[in-house]
Amino acid sequence: MNRKRRGPKGLKSRKKVGKFIQKRRKELGLNQDQVAKVLNYKDKQAISNIERGVAPLPFNRIKKLAKLLGMERKTLAKLVCLDKESDLFKDIEFVYHTETEAVGPDKKRGKFMVPVLQQSQVTGWKDFSDLNYPQEASSEYEMAETTDPKAFYALIEDQHEASSPINKGDLLLVEPNHSYNKGDLVLAIHKKEFLPRKYSKVNSTIILQPLSHEKDSIVITEGMDVGIFFIRGLKRRLNT
Repeated sequence: MNRKRRGPKGLKSRKKVGKFIQKRRKELGLNQDQVAKVLNYKDKQAISNIERGVAPLPFNRIKKLAKLLGMERKTLAKLVCLDKESDLFKDIEFVYHTETEAVGPDKKRGKFMVPVLQQSQVTGWKDFSDLNYPQEASSEYEMAETTDPKAFYALIEDQHEASSPINKGDLLLVEPNHSYNKGDLVLAIHKKEFLPRKYSKVNSTIILQPLSHEKDSIVITEGMDVGIFFIRGLKRRLNT
């Protein structure tokens, strides 16, 4: 009788954390050598083994890896446990934030319940300077770490760009009171759509660049009805 080969012991149970690390590493433009150096491995083979599920991610390296990936270390630790005991962590999420301080170095982010705005609700947002609208329109709330009292989550309901680091179902933490600079990730609300973009400005012309090669840039012209808001971070369900 032929039996299906399972490979190295424990390979199947470690695939989720390995796949996640690989995907997040590529989103950040990091190679395995760079990750290996941060985690004090002698070469990239150790990272390759972790990503392929051949070797486990040691708990004593979670703190450094979480910082490198821009996420909470307790979330990465739970992900390691998720591979071993999937029934215990069905609703696990991960959150990562930009490095820019929300208001200033003297202000610390706190955890608050903020409204979740769906794309279908944007049709009622007539004036983008009305920062109370997300709270008025939404009946759903999620916990967020922010200093902006007008912060809200934008729910991405469609995968606009196949190679984009932002997936369908992601919650983008938007801080309307936060200023943005060249290279910052912003949420453009244009033609009643949520469009994650990279902010750029050439002379006096604002250009919103796509996150992949599949979409064109948006050039902001006078009179264009578009809202532009700073994206602080992202929340993603790991088991979806």
